Amino acid sequence: MKTPILIVEDESIVSMEIESYLSSLNFSVIGIANNAKSAYELALDYKPHIILMDIKIKGEIDGIDAATKILNELNTSIIYLTAYCDEETVGRAIKTNPSGYLTKPFNKKELFASLRIAAYTYEKNKKDLILKKGDLIFDDEFSYDTKNSQLIHYCEYIHLTKREVQLINLLIKSKNS
Repeated sequence: MKTPILIVEDESIVSMEIESYLSSLNFSVIGIANNAKSAYELALDYKPHIILMDIKIKGEIDGIDAATKILNELNTSIIYLTAYCDEETVGRAIKTNPSGYLTKPFNKKELFASLRIAAYTYEKNKKDLILKKGDLIFDDEFSYDTKNSQLIHYCEYIHLTKREVQLINLLIKSKNS
């Protein structure tokens, strides 16, 4: 199976060049986004194993904030591709636990190495999630991590709104009373 990858890059020539290179390596590009909103939507729809994320992209939020939002929803590996390597930007990126951080212009060998690491990281995280169960077991399908207020369905985190988290916590609290 080809590893599914999402490219988030607002310069179309750069994204086409990356797509061509990835195809030559037998990766599957599931989409190209040029802003955070479309990156988020494509990521949730197609669940890529790896996201190549430009940091300075069009839209209200940058690539680091987009990655943070995506990582709250699903298991994926992030490789940042950027022209920025100032201390503040790198510090923010580190908090998302990326598999790579390549500064533009990057060479293909560096990208290939980062892709290999990202694919490994994705598989390792996937195995860790399979073992993941919340401390409160509802049934064979659902559990709840009370420490992080996360609902887990078959070892996958389910996104909950703030109101839904409050409701579940209220139900748990009333059950224990």
